[in-house]
Amino acid sequence: EALLAQRHYANAAAKIADANAIAPTWGRNQLQWGEALMLAGRYREARARFEAAGRLDLSRPDRAALNVLLARTAQGPLHG
Repeated sequence: EALLAQRHYANAAAKIADANAIAPTWGRNQLQWGEALMLAGRYREARARFEAAGRLDLSRPDRAALNVLLARTAQGPLHG
């Protein structure tokens, strides 16, 4: 989260990918990974992470954020 806040999106995506090896079923991790990828301009990969997060447990606020991100990436980069 600190790397995202500092706008180091590629580094954040790499660190989150490392964390995924430890906790692959953590929905919030998938969501943040998707956000980092999206902000780094890697939209197709971001969409895949968002879809993976949707199949996992998320808090109510994270689920709401995911729904917005899925809608915005439904037809390409930052659609809608």
